[in-house]
Amino acid sequence: MVYLIVAMIFLKNGFNKVFKIYHYYVAINEKIKVSPTFVSILVSLDVSIGIFFLIQFVNVYICMTAVMLQLFSLFLLFKPSKGGTTRNCGCFENMPININMKNLGYNYVKFTLVFLIFLGEIL
Repeated sequence: MVYLIVAMIFLKNGFNKVFKIYHYYVAINEKIKVSPTFVSILVSLDVSIGIFFLIQFVNVYICMTAVMLQLFSLFLLFKPSKGGTTRNCGCFENMPININMKNLGYNYVKFTLVFLIFLGEIL
């Protein structure tokens, strides 16, 4: 049941980013300088992890990748923007324009679920 919840979260986020990949690139690029290829890899990982959790093909490496992806998302959540004006659309949970408790709680719950599954896999 937990795998299904995590899968739905990752797939929802991943497909949201797939259909708005340029906006996601702009939002990340305001925080750190990255290439479009790196953003494409991040989006592909989001969707792939969701699919792996959906079909319950989960091992230590997939969980470790999911934890690292969530740590990167939390890093971006707290990193201040480089410039004064923003071109961020604010349409992604891990890249909001302003941090509020909803975004913080959402990312924390997502990280906690993935981390607990990771612990279950290595023990």
